[in-house]
Amino acid sequence: MPIKIGLSGAFNTNFHSASIKDLLNLPPQSKFYKPLMFKSGLGFGFSFGASIEAELSKDFSIEFRPAFSVLNGLFTRTDKMPFSKLNENGDSIDIINGKYEQTLSGSISALDLALIGSYNVMPSLRVNLGLAPSLLMTKSYEFKEKINANGLKFEDGRSEHIFKNDIDNASGFQFGIVGGA
Repeated sequence: MPIKIGLSGAFNTNFHSASIKDLLNLPPQSKFYKPLMFKSGLGFGFSFGASIEAELSKDFSIEFRPAFSVLNGLFTRTDKMPFSKLNENGDSIDIINGKYEQTLSGSISALDLALIGSYNVMPSLRVNLGLAPSLLMTKSYEFKEKINANGLKFEDGRSEHIFKNDIDNASGFQFGIVGGA
């Protein structure tokens, strides 16, 4: 039973769409943060690991692929909107057109433990099918909101809020099925 050992690495791009109703542990310091309605997002990541393949017969082999992977996602949203400039009594004294910008970035890293069977259909075609469990190592997000309107600020006097926290409701165990030809 010949055994092949190798290294693996990859760079990935992923596309997201989401309608995020609430972020846990996000302090409500701004009136604007709920609900977050991002249309699309983009993420980049990488993985590196090993490959251990055992040939069980002429046409069948099994491969174990332990790897560390990083999957990131970034959502952005900018809305043009009118803002009320208030005096010290809280009365509106002017309407200023500006932009309200939101950015949500997520960072997830995982230990992947894929087990894949491979069948040789013909000399130059193999069919692969396997299981891909993963253990999450990190799961965090950063949310930024910013008012971009000629000197206007949030009620607390800042023009930008930044919130960082863990993604509490993300399962520590992920599972998938992999396949290919």
